[in-house]
Amino acid sequence: MYANAWQYLYVADPPTEPLNITDGRAEQGIGLFGRVGWADKNSNPVEWSLSGGVGGRGMIPGRELDQFGAGVFYMSILQTPASALAGFDDHEVGFELYYNARLTPWFDLSFDLQVVDSGFRPNGTPVVWGIRAYLEF
Repeated sequence: MYANAWQYLYVADPPTEPLNITDGRAEQGIGLFGRVGWADKNSNPVEWSLSGGVGGRGMIPGRELDQFGAGVFYMSILQTPASALAGFDDHEVGFELYYNARLTPWFDLSFDLQVVDSGFRPNGTPVVWGIRAYLEF
């Protein structure tokens, strides 16, 4: 079970009609988001998780369709003798930063940075850089 929340803190041009809550996007703005989740520890190794951050769209003049965000997460991992022996900690923490540039009406390019204090001790703290292209046709 989980719950999501988001709230715009600033909208550049307030809409004349209510936001479409199915996608929740204003044309230009910045806001906060969060998620909390719980799981049955008899069926899932993640007992609970919490994440949140800040995100926005169109805040750079001339880049009205670009999106950006930064977020953090924490996961509580169920500890059993087997998981401890295998090298799992009781938690995992991470951070993500991304920027999505709309280059044409059919082409987006996203850049992403993730840093994770892994719940699997042998992994240490990986730093992952990513780039993604999105084509729509």
